[in-house]
Amino acid sequence: MSGVGYNSFRRYHMKILCGHPSGLMYTEIYLRLEPLGVELVAQAALRAGHEVRILDLQVFSHKDYFKALDQWHPDAICFGLNYLANIPEVIDLAKEAKQSLPYSFFFLGGHGASFTAEEIPEHAQGTIECVIRGEAELIEALLSAAMDDRKRIHMLPGVVTRESEGPAPKMVDDLDRLTPAHDLLPKRRKYFIGSLDPSASIEFTLKIPYCVLYERGYRSLGAKTTSQISIEGVPAWEQDLENTEERAGRRQDKEKAMKRMRELGYI
Repeated sequence: MSGVGYNSFRRYHMKILCGHPSGLMYTEIYLRLEPLGVELVAQAALRAGHEVRILDLQVFSHKDYFKALDQWHPDAICFGLNYLANIPEVIDLAKEAKQSLPYSFFFLGGHGASFTAEEIPEHAQGTIECVIRGEAELIEALLSAAMDDRKRIHMLPGVVTRESEGPAPKMVDDLDRLTPAHDLLPKRRKYFIGSLDPSASIEFTLKIPYCVLYERGYRSLGAKTTSQISIEGVPAWEQDLENTEERAGRRQDKEKAMKRMRELGYI
């Protein structure tokens, strides 16, 4: 199927609520990551001229979400979905949104959503319009298409709807084109790894703090029981990356998931 061009739709001014689902159990005691993917979507929407807010349910509550719907009346709602365990919650939030804002446009992104892109719209029973595979820069064309003709959104690269899906997602040719919209994120000091070290999920990106465990020789961080030091006393960035396993110190069977993420356009 051939896709439509990014300039094929008229531009509209919209109010966009960018959300992240609630934290899982360990986020209260060990790991709470800043939603940088959601911040990138917010930045792309800002550059397209839209009014944008971010609401991270790791820090805020469902009550705050419903308050935003009732008082701000967003035209579109998006959620970054990293963990499969959050899918039921996000589907419920979409159903609630459609009850109070029946004409709103609800969509998802993130690698957790991409793994189950065909199933989520079906389980949501029409309350989630689509899942986006790929990068946040698609947002401008997607939102314009949503307001112009929702029947055509599946023609955009990386978009999966209940009825169909578009061409494969396009890779970003310049990673510096977008930077996370940090200034839109309330309570940014609430994110940490381990002993409350400031942290974000893209540890080495410019101006973003990283976890000190990388200095001690850890290469890839996960649960405490499944993460080991790769080379004792050698910081991660000084290790021989060419001649050691990609996720040194972690279970190697996860490489299958990494391969799938590459196929979906995330790596």
